[in-house]
Amino acid sequence: MSYKFIKLNQKYNNFILNLRNEKYVRKQSIRNNKVIGLEEHIEWIKKIEKKNIFIIKSKNKEIGYIRLFKIYDFIFEISIALIKDVRGKNKSFEILKLFHDKLTSNMILIANIKNGNIASTKIFEKCGYLHMKKYKDFSTYSRIIKSNGKVLKNLKIIREIENVRNKNNLNWMDILRVAIESSPEKTSEIFNRISSSD
Repeated sequence: MSYKFIKLNQKYNNFILNLRNEKYVRKQSIRNNKVIGLEEHIEWIKKIEKKNIFIIKSKNKEIGYIRLFKIYDFIFEISIALIKDVRGKNKSFEILKLFHDKLTSNMILIANIKNGNIASTKIFEKCGYLHMKKYKDFSTYSRIIKSNGKVLKNLKIIREIENVRNKNNLNWMDILRVAIESSPEKTSEIFNRISSSD
């Protein structure tokens, strides 16, 4: 099945609001599981920026959306919501994989998944996300994206180093930037040496 990703424009505002207010979608949210009003929804869209919300279409029908929320420079939190008719049919994996393939920038994607949401956990892990940390209500998964859609295998090493050097995160983010933007292969060698020393 083919899917299209269309940057949000005003005509899709109600579609997203209705989907966000579905009981299942609210239940899986780690931030807000209450019914969302129009004013709050518009503020949410402004905060994320329209260019970082993508409507998912299949056969000219809106079936969901993907949201990228910029956390820091090249780091984005990703979330996906699909209409009821599409859930539970392995479509999330197909859609996420295709979306990754279409990304044209090097970036780190962070998925925050509610603890107990086994379906979403399996989908993101199948898409190459690695578990980074478990919190009280949710767990964080990460994936490094190259502009050709390939997964870099360095993320497991990055996670191990981050656990040891938890207070030095900004410096590690700078190293990640070098890895992603210039020479991931050479940086991988450095990570291996650091990980061995630690």
